[in-house]
Amino acid sequence: MYNYGLEADFWWRLLLLIVIFSLLLFAFGTVARKWWRVKRGKILTNTYVNERHKKIDWFLRSLSIFSILAGFAINSTRPPSEWYWFLQPWFIGLFFLFIGEIVRAFMQYKYAENHNAYKVTISNTVFAIILYVTLATTNFWGLM
Repeated sequence: MYNYGLEADFWWRLLLLIVIFSLLLFAFGTVARKWWRVKRGKILTNTYVNERHKKIDWFLRSLSIFSILAGFAINSTRPPSEWYWFLQPWFIGLFFLFIGEIVRAFMQYKYAENHNAYKVTISNTVFAIILYVTLATTNFWGLM
């Protein structure tokens, strides 16, 4: 007999995956900050280097929302088997997250008081990409 829906322990495995992923990112960020002697910023806040960085960041956020809406409008006119993968919300979100971090690293390189801050940003971004790729290629580390 086939069971449809979620497995009984799905939510526990998802919680475990989120906790492991978050701890890995936090631990790597802590080690990278200590390695390059960079102060830790506030958690879950935007720290802009200057006003220009703030304007660029808000432009990228607006562009990402517009892109998600445009991608939805385009893909909704096509059958699900013919949707463009690069117009999916997950791809647009990850793409603009990556671009935003590259902009942050560039602004830190050019204008930040501590010139090692951009190294921490780049290393955190590369580590997060490596984690995302390993999640996708290993069936969520065998948890799902």
